[in-house]
Amino acid sequence: MFRHGVLQLTHFWDEEGESVLASSFVAWRLHREEACEDLPVDETLRRFERLKRQPMSSWKIRQFVSDSGLRANLWEMNDLEVANLVRLAIERRSACGLREIDKAGKPVSATTEQRRLVRKIEKQTGVHLNFSGRQYKLVVDVDLGQVPGRNSYEVAGRDEALRVLDGLAKEAGTAGDLGALLVQASAKLTQDWRPPRQPDGLILLRRIRQLSAPVKDTGPAITPSQMKAMIEAANREKGPLWVRIDMAPKHAQQVGATFVLRSSDQSIAIAQTVRDDMKPGSETIDLLYEGLWKDLSYSLRIEEAGGVTEIIFANAPYSQLASLAGATGDGDSSANEPDIEEMEAVRPSNWAGMRPLKNDGEDA
Repeated sequence: MFRHGVLQLTHFWDEEGESVLASSFVAWRLHREEACEDLPVDETLRRFERLKRQPMSSWKIRQFVSDSGLRANLWEMNDLEVANLVRLAIERRSACGLREIDKAGKPVSATTEQRRLVRKIEKQTGVHLNFSGRQYKLVVDVDLGQVPGRNSYEVAGRDEALRVLDGLAKEAGTAGDLGALLVQASAKLTQDWRPPRQPDGLILLRRIRQLSAPVKDTGPAITPSQMKAMIEAANREKGPLWVRIDMAPKHAQQVGATFVLRSSDQSIAIAQTVRDDMKPGSETIDLLYEGLWKDLSYSLRIEEAGGVTEIIFANAPYSQLASLAGATGDGDSSANEPDIEEMEAVRPSNWAGMRPLKNDGEDA
């Protein structure tokens, strides 16, 4: 049921089965082509409200409204108005919720089985698989182009994918069903492929290590008196920066990871560890760096006890980072504290050249 013109309502941790929102015309077509049934209006609204609270949901909702022909001039509407438009369409049945069912005599497609397997694994491990200090993500072949932050990942070869899944299965042991699920995923891995050939099974993506660009020599060093004059002329201000690291806290503690933020002029260097995580218990690490000069650029790197170093971002202007993290930097960090569940992470895939989404005061 996951195709152009529908909005996916379920997430990888759902146990309720796959469900989508579709226009009345598309819903009529899906009834003829797929094994699905209508969701009650109140259930559809409940799932839609839950979807709105997920990161990056605003653009998905806008794309659905555009594809469904519910509204043409979306650029004139903010996120709250777009969400209200979808709610009204659901109540009037011009948009319908559909739930996947298994009809007797009609086998479930291989794609559906693979999606269910990926969701079961992610329910126990989180969005990423962590192995030997690297992050991996398991996806279904047809979903490869829809992976959020796709440019931050590269396809791992079949041999590497088998080695990673086998290693994770051994680490999981026989205490739970995670090991068995990983063994099933290994059996469903696609063969190595290159365009124009297409993958035919599960794909393991490997997160790309970001390398910092070489620092350009801008000339002779500035003297202390020159630096003082420049600071006074610029009337410099300080502000906070919120950063979300895609690393499991447990793994960060095991490898002794330290998250070091440095300014472009080396005047600021702040090191934090997993103990500074603002939201313990989540699958990511949320950190707050305070007292940063707004007119400088910053680099963030992960330094592990074993000598492994990974660049998260390099030489990024504070204004761009702060706008993506949701911090305005007026000097009062408590007043600018974003909802960690809704915070768009400052990651290599989205800080470079992406305009921040408009905040309309809605959870979405």
